[in-house]
Amino acid sequence: MADLLLAKNIKKIYASGHQAVNGVSISIQKGECVGLVGESGSGKSTLARCLLMLEKISEGEIFLHDQPLHKMTKREIRKIRHCMQAVFQNPAAALNPKRKIIDSVMEALDTHRNICPIYLQDVREHRELCAKRLLEMVGMADRYLYRYPHELSGGQKQRVAIARAISIQPSLIILDEPTASLDVYTQGQILTLLKELQKQLELSYLFISHDLPSVHFLSERILVMKDGAFIDCFQKNDIFSQARHPYTKMLIHLFEG
Repeated sequence: MADLLLAKNIKKIYASGHQAVNGVSISIQKGECVGLVGESGSGKSTLARCLLMLEKISEGEIFLHDQPLHKMTKREIRKIRHCMQAVFQNPAAALNPKRKIIDSVMEALDTHRNICPIYLQDVREHRELCAKRLLEMVGMADRYLYRYPHELSGGQKQRVAIARAISIQPSLIILDEPTASLDVYTQGQILTLLKELQKQLELSYLFISHDLPSVHFLSERILVMKDGAFIDCFQKNDIFSQARHPYTKMLIHLFEG
């Protein structure tokens, strides 16, 4: 099966000389969720920004649908960016406080007027119905359409961010600590929602977290990152194998504790 996303030997070195990402390679296939776990400062979020082309890589290659993102101009990247969306840690920061929820949900669809997802075909020409459908897909009532972000809970704001991410039927969503700012109960709800949407819409995810149980719940394959490099890679069912790296075993011990 061809890779949906393929990144080879990615390095990110800042002007200060700090090497945040040190020669990592990653592949994600259609319908697959790859988990990336590591402690704060391991390079996870920097890698996410590099894959999204929000930061320029120092070395390496990134292919999305066999298209070389690392060779593209900013204008060319904008044309293909709809294929790869992101949900970040802080939903409050991701939503414009001055815009109503309907405007945040519809932001990508308003920009890409030629895109018509399969699940919006019957309502694509009606903006309010589109937004209502998307909120329904993430478990929210349409009464929230004309509210502002400050009127929503953290979990509701993250659902809005997810609705916006799926609105243009992306091939891949990069989830960078999407539950880290939420309470434990709401974390479970959001993880279950993400799992249901992945199956329903045949989405591919890169799920990034410092929380091993969350990564294990959502992912089929898990990468462990430390000091800018991948030090372990395994199928989720092999998590307790004796072949695991000592650092992975430490994370498991913290998880069991």
